[in-house]
Amino acid sequence: MPSQDSDALFEGLEKIAGLAIAQQTVQSMLEVVVSLAKQLVPKSDGVGITLREDQRWTTAAHSDEFVVDVDTKQYKRDSGPCVSAAKDDRMYRIDNLKIDDRWPGFANDAEQLGVKSVLSTPLSSGQRSAGALNMYSFATEAFAEDAELTATVLARHAAIAIANRQALGDGEHLASQLREAILSREVIGEAKGILMERDGLDSDEAFDALRVLSQAQNRKVRTIAEEIVQTARDRSSKDV
Repeated sequence: MPSQDSDALFEGLEKIAGLAIAQQTVQSMLEVVVSLAKQLVPKSDGVGITLREDQRWTTAAHSDEFVVDVDTKQYKRDSGPCVSAAKDDRMYRIDNLKIDDRWPGFANDAEQLGVKSVLSTPLSSGQRSAGALNMYSFATEAFAEDAELTATVLARHAAIAIANRQALGDGEHLASQLREAILSREVIGEAKGILMERDGLDSDEAFDALRVLSQAQNRKVRTIAEEIVQTARDRSSKDV
């Protein structure tokens, strides 16, 4: 018979999937993951998600304010379990910061904030890690195998959500670029036609004329073409 924790986990994962299908923001999904992690791992006093954005670390979602403080200490040092989990694409668990010597600088910072145990899980979707899901506890030996399993499942779903939204964003950006390219081609073609008729040029000569103007004025060919087209339209409307 499924446990209450299992039911809550499944319900949470269904919610994450629903948000993805509804094309909600990544932020909404990450907040659900953080909330579930704190709910399902009793000794997690604080949960956060670290992402690498614009070449810098950032806490994209967090359950408690002290989480941001703990994360920021690691970002400044570029060292600590959350940074290492994201970089190395592997889970790191600290049962007692006083006797763990892997990140001595971070250990001292975290202890000053009352943190004694840490579980950092990479957000891996089959490619490189997008960041890490971090659980912090004020108790020693707070995270056992069941916590690791829960963290792995939640981190995996968060990573997939991030990857899917990134792919959608890339697709939208590409579509926008294609629309711009089509519009540019149309207006340049129209400008070439005007120059060919007005100056008796062939197609290649007309484009060369646009390119020379663009270089001379240090402006885009499309901008020059738009001005030529607009000028021709203005003259045409005056002649009517």
